[in-house]
Amino acid sequence: PEESSVMVKVGTLVTLRGSVTQSQCAASIRTEGDASQSVGVRKCSGSLVDLLTMQLLMIRHGQSLSNAAWEDNEGRDVDADTDLSPLGLVQATALGKAFGEGRYPKPDVILTSLMARAVATVAPIAEALNMAVHGVIDVHEVGGVYKRVPLGELPNADCGFSTCGPMDRGDAEDGTRVIPVSGRSASSLREICPHLVLPEGATNDGWYHHGVETHEQAWERARRVASWLTSKYGQDPSICVALVSHGLFTQILLRALMGWTPDLTEPLTHWYYLNNTGLTLTRMPGPWGGPLDVYWFNRTDHLTQDQLTD
Repeated sequence: PEESSVMVKVGTLVTLRGSVTQSQCAASIRTEGDASQSVGVRKCSGSLVDLLTMQLLMIRHGQSLSNAAWEDNEGRDVDADTDLSPLGLVQATALGKAFGEGRYPKPDVILTSLMARAVATVAPIAEALNMAVHGVIDVHEVGGVYKRVPLGELPNADCGFSTCGPMDRGDAEDGTRVIPVSGRSASSLREICPHLVLPEGATNDGWYHHGVETHEQAWERARRVASWLTSKYGQDPSICVALVSHGLFTQILLRALMGWTPDLTEPLTHWYYLNNTGLTLTRMPGPWGGPLDVYWFNRTDHLTQDQLTD
C-alpha cells in the first residue's frame, strides 16, 4: 500500500490519500484535460450508491485588505478581520456568478467563517443560489480575531476575554503587540450577507471570545471541526457541503481530515497554495477506504489571469 500519497495536477485531478491500498479498486474517474468536466466515481463492486460519499467543497475567501497590503506590512496583519479589497469583491462576484451558472457543484449546505472577508465572499454565492448560509464560529483563520496595537495602547486586565491581555506573537521588537478582539457584530455581518444564519454565541457584542490562538490550539480546533463535519454530514452520500474559510486554516483542516500527525512548525513544513476564492472538492470518507479523497484542488477558472492573487 502507498501511505499518504500525494498526486497533484492543477486543473485536473488532485488526490490526497491517507493509508490507501491501491489494489482496493482500479481507479476513480479522472477529469483529465478540461477542468470543467464533471467528477464522478467508477463503479468497482457493489452498487454505485455504496461508493458515493459526502462531498466537501472548500473555498478560500477573496483577497482581503490585509492580503493586498501584505508586502507593505512586511508579512504582519495589522487587523485580522479586514474587509475584502476592491479586487476581492470582484473575485467574490465572479465566484457567485460561476455558481449561479452551474459551473461548480451546487451545495446542499453552505457554511462560512464569521470573519468579514469570508462572509463577504459567500454573499454572492448565497444570492446566486438563493440559499441560507450558516455561520460556524470554529472555522475562523488561525490566530483568531485580533489587532495590532502600540505597546502604550494595551487594554487593562478587565478585557472580557477568557485569555486576557497582550499575547506576544513574536513582533514585540517593533513596539507593538497583538491583542484579541471580539469580531464583527451580528447586525454588521447580516448587512454583509442577508442570507446569513448566525450561530448561538454570535451577538451584537461579537462572536470571538478567546485569546490570540496559538498554532497548537489551531490544530486542536481543526481536529474538532473535522470530527464535527464527519459526524454531522459524513454518512450522507447525497450531500454536498460548501465551506468558506481561510488559507492557513484550510491547510490544517485538510491534514486533520486525513488524520495526519499535527505539524506544529511555523510555517508549516509543507504548503499547498490556495488562491483567493480557490475551490477544493473532496469526498469524505474516501470512496476507496481512505479518510479523504481530493478530486480537484485550488480551482480558479471563474477568474481571469489578472484576477489571481495569493
